[in-house]
Amino acid sequence: FLPPLHLALVLPRDYPSSSPPRFTLSALWLDVEQLSLCAKALDKLWEDMAGNGVVFSWVEWLKHEAMALLGLDGNGYDGSDLEGGAPCLTLRPHGVKSAPA
Repeated sequence: FLPPLHLALVLPRDYPSSSPPRFTLSALWLDVEQLSLCAKALDKLWEDMAGNGVVFSWVEWLKHEAMALLGLDGNGYDGSDLEGGAPCLTLRPHGVKSAPA
């Protein structure tokens, strides 16, 4: 299984009517370029859905589409970590640190 992909969100007061969520993505197994590609894809989803809530769509995109964008859906990757076992995506309130394992 892959380590988690973390999405931290801050919802501005005028979300979703005017402003998108502020977010950061992090993952031990993705480099800066790959994280940037994912962030750009999330920004595009906001543009396409401006004025509507986008957080659920972001989570679904990260769970089901990010691997294809990064070229990681082939070459032995079967997506099994997305449907069960340890989650590939974890969400927590912004500023909350995970407890040490």
